[in-house]
Amino acid sequence: DHYNAQGALNWPVTRKIALGLQLNRDFNTIATGASVDSTSVALHATYAYTRKVEFDGTISAGRNLFLNQNLANRRDTFFSWDAGVRYRMNDHLRLGASYTFLHNWSTSSLADFESQGFSFDISSRY
Repeated sequence: DHYNAQGALNWPVTRKIALGLQLNRDFNTIATGASVDSTSVALHATYAYTRKVEFDGTISAGRNLFLNQNLANRRDTFFSWDAGVRYRMNDHLRLGASYTFLHNWSTSSLADFESQGFSFDISSRY
C-alpha cells in the first residue's frame, strides 16, 4: 500500500531567483513489511547567475514513524541539505555537480547515521 499527499508553492522572486516550498505526507509499506508514516518539508532556492550558469540548494527535514509491532517505538527524524551548480554549454549539452548531506536521528541506535555524497551529471538532448 502506498498513499501520498503533496503540496508545493513556487515563487519566482526575480528573473534570477526562484524559491520553492514543498510539503509531503506519505504512508507506505516497505520491503520488510513495516508500515511507515512520513512527513517532510523542503525549501528550495535557485539562482540563475548567467544564462549558462545556475546555482541551487535545498534544505529539508522530516519524520518517519514505523508502525508495525516489532518497530512500534521507532521514530526517525532527518535533516538534509544540498547545493549544486549547473552549466549549460549549449542547447544540447549540460553539466552539473552537487553535494548532499543527510543526518538521521533514530530511536533505534542502529539507524543513527550521517550520509554525504557528491554527484556529477552530464546530460545531452538531441
